[in-house]
Amino acid sequence: MREENFKGNYRHLIWSSWWGFIILGISTIALGTALPVIVDSFKLKLTQAGVLFFVLTASRTGAVLIGGLLSDRIGKRRILLFGAASLTAGLLLFGVSPGWLFLLVISPIIGMGAGIIDGGVNALVSEICSPNRGQELNLLHSFYGVGAFAGPLMIGYLISTFLGWRGAYEVTAFLAFTFFVFYLVQDFPSLREEDKINPKALIALLKERDFLFLNLLMVTHVGAQVTISAWLPTYLVKILLFPHIRASSGLSLFWLGLLVGRLLSSWISRRLSLLKLLMICIISSFFIYLLSLTMVWPPAVFLFFGLLGLSYSAVFPTVVALGSSLYPRYSGTVSGTLIASGSLGAAVVPSLVGILADRIGLRMAMAMASLVVGGMFLAFLPVYRQHRPEKH
Repeated sequence: MREENFKGNYRHLIWSSWWGFIILGISTIALGTALPVIVDSFKLKLTQAGVLFFVLTASRTGAVLIGGLLSDRIGKRRILLFGAASLTAGLLLFGVSPGWLFLLVISPIIGMGAGIIDGGVNALVSEICSPNRGQELNLLHSFYGVGAFAGPLMIGYLISTFLGWRGAYEVTAFLAFTFFVFYLVQDFPSLREEDKINPKALIALLKERDFLFLNLLMVTHVGAQVTISAWLPTYLVKILLFPHIRASSGLSLFWLGLLVGRLLSSWISRRLSLLKLLMICIISSFFIYLLSLTMVWPPAVFLFFGLLGLSYSAVFPTVVALGSSLYPRYSGTVSGTLIASGSLGAAVVPSLVGILADRIGLRMAMAMASLVVGGMFLAFLPVYRQHRPEKH
């Protein structure tokens, strides 16, 4: 639904949102791609690297929820511009860090900016594209996949040049600044009084059983997905002895699978119910994840991690679309809460993998993460049973 009093160019606003999600994909994947070099540069333990992921994503968790709430109260334009400025500043400072403690201090600025953009853009697109919400959100997240696919290739290449990992972060900061400029010159839909939400409404949402299970699904799904993004290059370098540029390519193929899957999901979601699409993706992701960890031959490794990305692809945007469909009045708070739950999983699961890796080895730690992938099914099953098409 497009607001009648929105005088700006609707399509330009959507295009700017697509570009923002490309930048979000690049910046989100940056740490995982550069991690092997950062670990060597500062002589870090894997537990310390895990702490970086925790701080980065924990700050994103709070920011994505607050961003969703504020977007429903003060308007999406203000909060999104603040998020883009924070992301730009954080990336710029990260690239000049003199040591691990400085990285630890700067990471929350990156997380805050990324979280606000994530929650705010999802809420914006969910609001202005309500008749085709599932299709449009899958398309939006396809552009996140473009950034996450291109990011490892770009950052891996820059690391191999004289710029190194620091230069890669400075280039990413410049790209984030262009997103700030694009939104700065755009008109946004006006904030309607009935769209504003108060804390009592959030408390009421948290009492809804299905909403809680959707949040649990986001915790497990994003936790499992970010574990791959965070640790796959290190796993390929340290365990399978891949060179860094090949390991970066492996992560790109994972995100290529996600990208292709989200483009397909945008088409499939018009022909298949959101519930059935989610169930297919969740079940297939569990078995493909287990198989991918058994592969050692490079082509097979790349193939199975690409298929894993394909199986993960539709889960995130489809859960956001399903939540917004079940609770349409509060698109900002619903999307913000769901994405914040995903960020919680992103903070906890990769960090636990880092702690376990120092104790039982990275291969076994990655295998233990399969329990989280299986948790996706357990979290979604009650929602599927309650709302499956055959029941109605």
